[in-house]
Amino acid sequence: MNKKIAVLGCARDIARYLHNSMKTIKAITDMFEDYRIYIYENDSIDETNKILAEYQKNDSKIRVFSQRFLQQKYPYRTWRLGYVRGELKDRLIEDNFTPDYVIVLDLDDVGQYLTSAKNFINKALKLEQYWDGIFPHPTYDMWAYRTKNCKYNYWEVKNHFSKYFPGFKKDKYLNFLGGRRDLVPDNNGLCKVISSFNGIAIYKYNVYIKGQYSGVNNFFTMIKDVALRSRIMPEECEHVNFHRSLGENSKLMILYNCMYV
Repeated sequence: MNKKIAVLGCARDIARYLHNSMKTIKAITDMFEDYRIYIYENDSIDETNKILAEYQKNDSKIRVFSQRFLQQKYPYRTWRLGYVRGELKDRLIEDNFTPDYVIVLDLDDVGQYLTSAKNFINKALKLEQYWDGIFPHPTYDMWAYRTKNCKYNYWEVKNHFSKYFPGFKKDKYLNFLGGRRDLVPDNNGLCKVISSFNGIAIYKYNVYIKGQYSGVNNFFTMIKDVALRSRIMPEECEHVNFHRSLGENSKLMILYNCMYV
């Protein structure tokens, strides 16, 4: 394919998955004319760093970045992920490598699904005129999933609304969300969403670089009291905030009936 790709991933204590995930990445990059791979590791206590160093030594197009004590700076997981994904985006921009597409891929067990990844990418690129960012049909990732009807912080609804918002019909909302009942595909099998992920996403580079990652629960919350929110649910999925930052006119699509995992 006469196109360029950048693959971005986060890594922490994933040594047992890394070799298979790197095989998936290799299969993806082999589909394109040129590529770069950017991986940001933090605070691993297993062999993750050692394995990544070997891959970087053997491939000049792999960039590995590491940081210690990130948890002390960002106590919540999504805050750390927001920071790391933002760093990856910045490193890509600073590298003066301008791919056609950016793939964000989880490198843990999800990253091992090579056939699913290639199938999704092939189908998505045939429809590239219709999307700015595209995701496989969701199977598990309700944390990153948002539509006009399913727009609230998932863990806020699941864990706290019965106590703080007794009038909210939590079970009805979660059943609707879990069934993805608002996904109605168009003639191309695409469903417009506010956010999704499910382990992999493809973006057009010129759109992707405009976004800003954050793991702070500010925008899709029903808990308006900031002090209360920061105490009981300070986290939001970093993908949700990133997709919001792209603007309401961005074309974010789920590829219907194209599962990943």
